[in-house]
Amino acid sequence: MAKSFVSKEDSITKWLENFLIEYDDKFVNLYIQDLKIEELPLYFGDCFPKLRELVVENNRLVTLPETIGNLFSLERLYLSRNYISVLPESIGDLSALQQLFCEKNKLTTIPETISGLSSLYILNCSNNNIV
Repeated sequence: MAKSFVSKEDSITKWLENFLIEYDDKFVNLYIQDLKIEELPLYFGDCFPKLRELVVENNRLVTLPETIGNLFSLERLYLSRNYISVLPESIGDLSALQQLFCEKNKLTTIPETISGLSSLYILNCSNNNIV
């Protein structure tokens, strides 16, 4: 597998966009934590039809693109330690999702669509602003 590095001249987001174009549907696991990423491209969820695990912990994400719901094979989603205030409704379309970790964000609510995730057995939303 090829290794890609971020140069000082490139922004993390630009590098990620180039990475998505180059590697698109080859990944089953994707780890992009600790990179200070502020946003994922809007088409992110359309790029990884085989993705089973996505780790985007400890970044600077504020939102997730609606296309995240298109990751139909996703089983494990790690969003912890970001600045996410709202999860997209489309997260309820992740029918294979078994584990969702979104602790230490800025969440105030959880989408009702999550209640339809019949495979979900771990949901950790601790240390948020949920009332």
